[in-house]
Amino acid sequence: MVHIVSWNVNSINARLSNVERFIDEHNPDILLLQEIKCTSDKFPLDFFESRGYEVQTNGQKSYNGVSIVSKFSIEDVHTDISDEKADEERRYITGFVSVNKSCIRLLSVYVPQGTEVYSDRFRYKLSFIQELEARIQNFMQYKEDIIVIGGDLNVALEKDDVYDDIELQGSLGFHMEERNALRSALNRCAFLDGWRILNPKTKKQFTWWDYRNMGAIRDHGMRLDYLLVSPAAADILTDAVIHKDVRFWDRPSDHAPISIILGI
Repeated sequence: MVHIVSWNVNSINARLSNVERFIDEHNPDILLLQEIKCTSDKFPLDFFESRGYEVQTNGQKSYNGVSIVSKFSIEDVHTDISDEKADEERRYITGFVSVNKSCIRLLSVYVPQGTEVYSDRFRYKLSFIQELEARIQNFMQYKEDIIVIGGDLNVALEKDDVYDDIELQGSLGFHMEERNALRSALNRCAFLDGWRILNPKTKKQFTWWDYRNMGAIRDHGMRLDYLLVSPAAADILTDAVIHKDVRFWDRPSDHAPISIILGI
């Protein structure tokens, strides 16, 4: 069994005590982290190595940043989502691990929030989703590959993924244009929402709650974080959990971790 977690930690150094507690309680094999908010040299490498993890990061000072933390050796690491240009914003990292003679391709992704609907940043968000689709299609040349994408995708796909689909309709994170862009990318790449596979009828389960206006207390949330799986990964998926309780720990991220277990 391989236990994989995705978590927008909203600053790895600020949330390190929560990460430590989560590791102690759940003992994940792999963590795909987003919004680490530090350069790679400021990442708490010693903390993870002392617990038996290898780390690969694509860091950025004060903003963005993603990493792969794994009990298995990480190989073939790349940090640019496009082959045509280097990424100024550190939002993507990929590598693969070998487990019991199976290879798992891992991606940790932080999709731009978009700032405001139809702004330049919103267009950048749509462009990023298109580039992610192109990258996934490249990996999907071999359909038997086990591929897992963990990320804060900053899009809630369905009405049951937000606390009020009428109030939020057309707002950032739930605008039809970005929902269609992500949905189309997943459909064309034949990728599946790991949590939804095992929770097909569950409604109003979220991964993000605003710090403002008692968002978590009122459960005014959105499901913005995903573990997306290729068909080969879906075939061996045995569990999927949103760890909502973590959002109520001391000094939490505004995002809860999510996890899946693959039967390898």
